[in-house]
Amino acid sequence: MSASRQRGFVAVLAILLGAISLFSSGVPGTGAYLTDSRAGSIGGFSVVPAPTPTPTPAPACVQALASILSHALSIQGSIATGSVTVAACTGLVISLVSYEAPAATFSEQTASQQVVFDSKTLTLDGGPHQLQVNVPSCYFQVDLVGGPVIQQLGPAGSGNFYGAQQRLLDSINGGTHSCVGTTPPPCLQALSSIVSHALSVQGTIATGNVTVSTCTGLVVSLVSYKAPSATFSEQTASQQVVFASKTLTLDAGAHQLQVNVPRCYYQVDLVVGTVIVHLGPAGSGNFYGAQGRLLDSINGGTRACGGGTRH
Repeated sequence: MSASRQRGFVAVLAILLGAISLFSSGVPGTGAYLTDSRAGSIGGFSVVPAPTPTPTPAPACVQALASILSHALSIQGSIATGSVTVAACTGLVISLVSYEAPAATFSEQTASQQVVFDSKTLTLDGGPHQLQVNVPSCYFQVDLVGGPVIQQLGPAGSGNFYGAQQRLLDSINGGTHSCVGTTPPPCLQALSSIVSHALSVQGTIATGNVTVSTCTGLVVSLVSYKAPSATFSEQTASQQVVFASKTLTLDAGAHQLQVNVPRCYYQVDLVVGTVIVHLGPAGSGNFYGAQGRLLDSINGGTRACGGGTRH
């Protein structure tokens, strides 16, 4: 083979290798790949966009302390602040709760005498979050925990404590004087203990107002749910997921509660008593109305809710 023919052969081989490399790796700097269509303008090939990778959704959180990367609890004046950083997962239930207590130190023997004063429960995804509740001006206990609030602790020796259930993140006891004094009679835990009430939603904040009659210790909750549609149905109520809630133990007078509302289909309920975490099923008594506890309710939203619940 002559030298000129050899040089021609090498040049053709180089062009072929370059075309193969371009076909395999895409057009540099364009994020595009080549197909064998003859309609294109690069070496007889057409350019098509590279496939967009599908993001991998975060897994559901294990409902345990293992899903918490860090946490802190502090009290400034009459406000307790709990801070938590959640691992890369979704749907972790966290609560911050304050109790009126019989003494400034904790004892299992007297824990059943504690009364919930204020609480907040959120369903959180990965990242840092903060919760705040009011603290009573008398002996108190504040607990930052995984999962829902225990309304009545004890009795001593039982498993009805956050520590025994391995849900306790942090706790503070304190106060300088007894919570016992000359007070009106205990409230009936019923709608009859409410003189007036109102519920409204402004933007992403729901506000519930209640006026309690001349009694003490009425438990009232305001809760928002992610919902499957903008209207309520017993048939789909079991699909609702708690988004935010606040529970207070109130004495006589006017009071206000506020919670966040999701930016999708929602339901907000102002109720006497504690929050129902899972409504339904249809036809059961596991609804606020069926239990005679519903003060007011609002449904709304303009779009379906996504997967994880964010605050």
